[in-house]
Amino acid sequence: LLIDAIGDKPVASLTRDDTIHVRELVKRLPKNLGKQAALKGLKVPDAIEQAEALGLPTISAQTINAGYIVHIHATFAWAAKEQWAPRNQFYDLEVYDAQEDEERRSPFQPEQLAAIFATDTWTSLDRNDDTAATFWLPLLGLYQGARLSELAGLRVMDVEEIDESTWALLIQPHALRRLKNKSSRRSIPVHPTILSLGFADFVKARKKQADAEGKPEALLFPGILMK
Repeated sequence: LLIDAIGDKPVASLTRDDTIHVRELVKRLPKNLGKQAALKGLKVPDAIEQAEALGLPTISAQTINAGYIVHIHATFAWAAKEQWAPRNQFYDLEVYDAQEDEERRSPFQPEQLAAIFATDTWTSLDRNDDTAATFWLPLLGLYQGARLSELAGLRVMDVEEIDESTWALLIQPHALRRLKNKSSRRSIPVHPTILSLGFADFVKARKKQADAEGKPEALLFPGILMK
């Protein structure tokens, strides 16, 4: 994209006009550029002109900012840090995005949640280690307000019994799972509804199994692929 837009230039020679040109070009990129048969093999400026002639839709402001600008900015910030360039010319190039993040995430409606949790996964009493993650993770996601990776990455030692009626999930980094940022590290009280469904008994059984195997750092939901 950069070479097609401004040529194969030394990093230190880039100007603010160069970077603004890149931003304006990105704003015109068609959706699924690499998958459009009509654009295959074309340089980016030519592909954009062809896409505009065909009336193809362009990428969203979110994709411009999070899919292109943020990564280009990070690359040239590193170049400036390493003194390959006097400064990062790709600063403050984000485009205005009129859509709030909350508007992109359409929440489930109560009737949809009722339909989901009325399926056999949650109505059947036949639960074992193989189905534990399928049963508990959606419920934890619904009630605990945590990311899937945070919940799937819980170890048995990350669930603490405070007293008879109070349990907490410790969201903390470990060898199998990092956190998104520092503020992600926290302690979350387990919701009473989760406890009423037998979560404490499940955790105690997993702790007993982990202790017997000499693996106190075992995952609460073994077999879940972590990234």
